[in-house]
Amino acid sequence: MQPKYKGFLSLLGTSIIYGSFGVIVRAIGPYLTENQMTFARSMIVFCIIAIILYIKKISAVNISKNLIVPLIVHSVVFAAIIFLFTYAVVLTTLSKATFSFYATTLITSLIVSIVFFKEGFSKQKTVSLVLALAGLVFFILPKGIESIGLGMVLTGIAGIGDVVVNSMKKYLGGKINNLVLVMYQMLAGLIVGLILIIFTNQYTILQPFDLVGIVWLLFFSLNFFLLSYLTVYGFQHFDLSLGTIILSLELVWAALIGYFWFQEELNPFQITAMVLVTLSIVVINVSMKKAS
Repeated sequence: MQPKYKGFLSLLGTSIIYGSFGVIVRAIGPYLTENQMTFARSMIVFCIIAIILYIKKISAVNISKNLIVPLIVHSVVFAAIIFLFTYAVVLTTLSKATFSFYATTLITSLIVSIVFFKEGFSKQKTVSLVLALAGLVFFILPKGIESIGLGMVLTGIAGIGDVVVNSMKKYLGGKINNLVLVMYQMLAGLIVGLILIIFTNQYTILQPFDLVGIVWLLFFSLNFFLLSYLTVYGFQHFDLSLGTIILSLELVWAALIGYFWFQEELNPFQITAMVLVTLSIVVINVSMKKAS
């Protein structure tokens, strides 16, 4: 299998894992707050990677000087995204936040892919991008966007930050060990989670854990480790803007899981959105087959 197809499948798998997070978060909800989840999952994944690196005798600090700045940007911006989302979701609705995040992510990734990675702009990419953006518009209907508030602005900035993080993954992938790259990302999440816990006094709110809660937390952490690693590998071998479109498939998986798992209703606008986003991925797959 060609590396590009492996990259495609890695990002597709990442979108599925992202889409399933709603189930896992609801399962862990009775035990941990969102900030505590951020800290706990980052801590567990950080420890797992540290053990693997120790066993494989891979250094996490022996990094070329010219890669230190991109690595710092990758970690710091990732931490900033967590801050922005934590604050923004309180100021706006989930649908508006999702629309703002993915709209800015799709557009920004296209610009970055052309300007910095010289990945070109084809008809297939245009069609796929238009379908994905149209899908986002239908996802936010019928409520629509009456006004653009601070919450949408912050999630939009977070979307741009997400492109920066993925761009750094694409640039650093292959230059820095993928596990080391993920470990620094977890370190950033760990620090941010701890700061948010202290700032919101959530260290005084600890629910007792039973076996079910421990299993769900471990499952959540392992999934987070897997998607972090797959994202690094995926963008290392795949187009930045097209890869971002694939990640937007998360919305489809989340809607389907909500429908089948939680019996949540799907309105005609959501169904139309799911079809449009899925078609955008089909266009990508068809163009890949033609290219090969």
